[in-house]
Amino acid sequence: EHCVEFEEAVIQEVDDLMAALEARKLQLVEYVRQERDVKVRTLKDQVAACTAKLQHTTALMQFCIEALKENDSSAFLQ
Repeated sequence: EHCVEFEEAVIQEVDDLMAALEARKLQLVEYVRQERDVKVRTLKDQVAACTAKLQHTTALMQFCIEALKENDSSAFLQ
């Protein structure tokens, strides 16, 4: 009878450990997904900022090219 109780106790403890591990696994997976989403969002924001900066720089370069083409640069800038 003692062996049966011990076996049941071991089975219950192992089942409890497995349940705790599964719960922790789910927590960690959720944490990893949230971190990934934050990093992806941050990268998208950085790409958008760099794209805007590049567009402004390109426009400035075009303006400078047109200014250099003018014979009377001061007239172009007015």
